Amino acid sequence: MTPEQIQWIEALRSGRYEQGTIYLEQDNKFCCLGVACDLFAKETRTIEEGLVKYAREAETAPAKVVKILRLRNQFGHIENFDKDLTDMNDGGKTFNEIADFIVSNPDRVFLNEKQP
Repeated sequence: MTPEQIQWIEALRSGRYEQGTIYLEQDNKFCCLGVACDLFAKETRTIEEGLVKYAREAETAPAKVVKILRLRNQFGHIENFDKDLTDMNDGGKTFNEIADFIVSNPDRVFLNEKQP
């Protein structure tokens, strides 16, 4: 795993972020990808139409975060799985459970160095 991926996992486990659903960040509650946005796209954080957005995205990870973490797509697609990270988050998995899944399945969550 890359240093950025490890930093994200540590942030999910840190207890610093209150978990929310649907949006990257709303009412100071974050989805798992919103935590990544807070770490890696904080400078693009704005409030538009009453929603917190990162690089104008409110519900999906912006391209910058996808690239930094080498995610498969903006929803955190999981290879050979019928759900993505946003589904896990919104379906009731805790940040610790999501972090455990990622650590146990990095090749399914992240692109490897040879993949574009």
